[in-house]
Amino acid sequence: MCCWILQARSGSRAGPFPRMFPCSMMTSLDWVIAYASAPPQSTEVDIEMEYLNSGTSKYMLRLLRKLKEVDNDGYDLKINWVYEEGDDDILERGEYYASILDLDINFIEIE
Repeated sequence: MCCWILQARSGSRAGPFPRMFPCSMMTSLDWVIAYASAPPQSTEVDIEMEYLNSGTSKYMLRLLRKLKEVDNDGYDLKINWVYEEGDDDILERGEYYASILDLDINFIEIE
């Protein structure tokens, strides 16, 4: 079962990069590494998690660190952390990542 969705959009809102349902997390991390090596001026990332365990938590930290490099290199980076209403675990984990990585993350609650 896939545990999260990552969708990145370039500065142009016309078309998203491929929506990823990474059953193989390393595949998506490789994609983010390649993307971060030559990003457009503006990047928006939506992260939506269905569940979180220790493995996905460590992986998400690696992924966010890589995205932080995009932010540090002077590109515009917007991260949206989407979580279900009442899912405090997912919300708190996102807040934790924002804190330790000094990332500006938008928290979006959905029903």
